[in-house]
Amino acid sequence: MAVKYTPDQARAIESRGQDLLVSASAGSGKTSVLVERVIREIMDDHLEVNQLLVITFTRAAASEMKQRIKQRLQDRLQEETDASQADFLRRQLAEIDTAIISTIDSFCLDVIRRFYFAIDIDPDFSILTDATQIELLKERALRDVENGYLQNEDQAKKRPFPGPL
Repeated sequence: MAVKYTPDQARAIESRGQDLLVSASAGSGKTSVLVERVIREIMDDHLEVNQLLVITFTRAAASEMKQRIKQRLQDRLQEETDASQADFLRRQLAEIDTAIISTIDSFCLDVIRRFYFAIDIDPDFSILTDATQIELLKERALRDVENGYLQNEDQAKKRPFPGPL
């Protein structure tokens, strides 16, 4: 049974040659639209799955999207009669688990881990997840800003007034 897409959904699926942002409310079919778009890019345009960057907002959505794409590729492989197309689909299935289908924060973290040297970050950096540590660092940063401001105020008071009253 073929899925019937709205005109806006069909436009999102079929548009090519440009980046695409799909924004819609929960339950509106965003995941289905993006999965269909990815499948068509792979099947119609022979784009390798590792050439795509697919970003979602939650880990659950990224995982679901990856699983749906994998399932659709497996379904297509079962139906495929052309040997070269079947080989292509097998390659895509082999690469799907390492494809960049993730959240924006996971993607950014991956970029930073790969290119830490280009932005002068210690390669052993870590992401804070402990709420107490986060609050302590916020308090320290606020205290440093306040102290810097107060020191500048003290310096300004020691200087003679620069102009007429």
